[in-house]
Amino acid sequence: MSTMITEDFNAGKYWGLSTTIDLIECDREKIQDPDWLRDWVLDLVEFLDMEPHGEPVMDIFGNEEHLKGYTVMQMIKTSSITAHFCNATGEAYIDVFSCKGYEPEQVAEYLTASLDAGDYKMSWQFRG
Repeated sequence: MSTMITEDFNAGKYWGLSTTIDLIECDREKIQDPDWLRDWVLDLVEFLDMEPHGEPVMDIFGNEEHLKGYTVMQMIKTSSITAHFCNATGEAYIDVFSCKGYEPEQVAEYLTASLDAGDYKMSWQFRG
């Protein structure tokens, strides 16, 4: 997974790379299935060629139905992945932060495919 952003990251004096990805029209059965989500976040760690630190942490948040959904957190040896899902809308809000380089666009495309999402918005920045 080494291309332009990874090369810039590795050549620079950056401490980390932070990416936010907002997806719409995700498969609602998937985003409401805790077993599927556990496997999904571990597969994402593998896709990133990173190493999990401990087990995923998951819980359902949202006191109102239009906000309810799982939050999934996975610490990785190089920082963390956090994902928030909305059952009512099928939206997903995912943050990947790592002090190891990766390609944000490839991650966004991977997430779109794995969550059967309709589309996404993405932004990224070097940290430090």
